[in-house]
Amino acid sequence: MRIHGVSLDYIDEMRAYSNRRISSEQLISMCIHGVSPEFIEELEALGYDRVSPDELISMRIHGVTISFIERARNREFNDLSIDDMVSMLCEGWFREGRGSGHFTFMPGEEFTDKLTRRGFDPPTDEQQFFMALDSHTESRRLRLVCPQNA
Repeated sequence: MRIHGVSLDYIDEMRAYSNRRISSEQLISMCIHGVSPEFIEELEALGYDRVSPDELISMRIHGVTISFIERARNREFNDLSIDDMVSMLCEGWFREGRGSGHFTFMPGEEFTDKLTRRGFDPPTDEQQFFMALDSHTESRRLRLVCPQNA
């Protein structure tokens, strides 16, 4: 496990935050994908206090950040599930607004339904894609979600 950067301290920290058994494979994946005690603490502060190791890994792989969750909440999406937040499949990478690879976006019908129940027009696939990627500026995102404010 050491060759993957998993130290004894990391193991102890992750076990302290989990109410479930964590396998060595999960610990390795958590470490590789940057699941930190701080990330878990911030999730707990936002009400996500029973997140499984696999969900934590999935969130990190798909780029779900604390700021993404906070911005969604600022737009009154207070009850997004982890599945809602990681509903994009991708093969490739994104970092600091740049990406490469093959990406297949699967817009979530459940997400669209939640928007329409709150009085929003259903977003286009492109709008959902940019919201999910969180790779554009806040003003770009606002123009996509609320074109009348552009």
